[in-house]
Amino acid sequence: MKTKDLAHKSRQRRITAIFALSVFLILVGTMFLVGVAGYILMATDVMHIEISALSDWSIWLIFILSSIFLGTILSYLMARYITRAVNDVARGMSRLAAGDFDVRINVGKSEEAQKLNDAFNTLAKELQSIQLLRSDFVNEFAHEFKTPIVSIRGFAELLSKSNLSEEQKKEYVSVILEESVRLSTLAENSLSLSRVESLNILTGVTEYNVSEQIRACLLLLENKWSVKNLDLKVDFNEFAVNANEELLKQVWINLLDNAIKFSKDGGVIEINLKMENNKLSVSIINEGIEISEYDKTKIFDKFYRSEKSKFIEGSGVGLAIVKKIVSLHGGEIAVNSIDGKTCFTVTLKSAKVI
Repeated sequence: MKTKDLAHKSRQRRITAIFALSVFLILVGTMFLVGVAGYILMATDVMHIEISALSDWSIWLIFILSSIFLGTILSYLMARYITRAVNDVARGMSRLAAGDFDVRINVGKSEEAQKLNDAFNTLAKELQSIQLLRSDFVNEFAHEFKTPIVSIRGFAELLSKSNLSEEQKKEYVSVILEESVRLSTLAENSLSLSRVESLNILTGVTEYNVSEQIRACLLLLENKWSVKNLDLKVDFNEFAVNANEELLKQVWINLLDNAIKFSKDGGVIEINLKMENNKLSVSIINEGIEISEYDKTKIFDKFYRSEKSKFIEGSGVGLAIVKKIVSLHGGEIAVNSIDGKTCFTVTLKSAKVI
């Protein structure tokens, strides 16, 4: 952060120096031009004036007034050039504020102008991307919420009828319970994202057995992976980390749940833990849908869902929560997807073998 601040201040000083030098050069240049023009006019008899007929102050007055006149014109032209760039940026910012994220600027080809172009246009692209993602999320999320609500209402109305068999009642109650869980999960994910995003300082850090925690998370998800007949390869030593236990639990639940959802039936899920340079790497590998290179750059963004994942239950916030929690712990998360296998790797500091 300090390096960026120093670089920013250095650029400011450079721009100020360039502007001051430009004004100085205009002043010197106008005086030089007036002097040369006067000499040429008198030397060629275009303007014949007896110098002796003029007083010293008259000569200086003519020289000064001519310099001021020419300097004013040149300064005006320079100011128009400078303010044109400022006006372009101001107009662009106004359009961004009004929600027009298609706007782009081009204020010049100099190094500083190119930096300004790149900064503004990158900002506009990011805002445009966020707006599109938010719009998609609102549509998807509204649909996800509406579907279980409609199902619950429909089956509740059916249950209100008196001519149902016990088997039908059990079936309808089962559907209502299933849809209720789905609705609860959607609401919980939204609240989790809101809570995690508001955190800037990590608290509640303790040392605990993370290997045991991951095994416990697998047991919590047993119903999901057993239904798909997945083979779990879990063979690792005991490791301890200094972390917020509740937050890291969300990381393992989200990653394992994704691995299960995107695995093919009868596939394999591998979980590997290893220590390198006092850092713990946790890798969760599944067989199934691969992640494209483009999606790799977007999957940790809030609300993002790839085309392949839109047919699978989810709200697009799980990986955003994971990345935020891992970042709070000073760790890193990476993804690799090739040859039908996808691997998410979380690296944590302050770990040790138990």
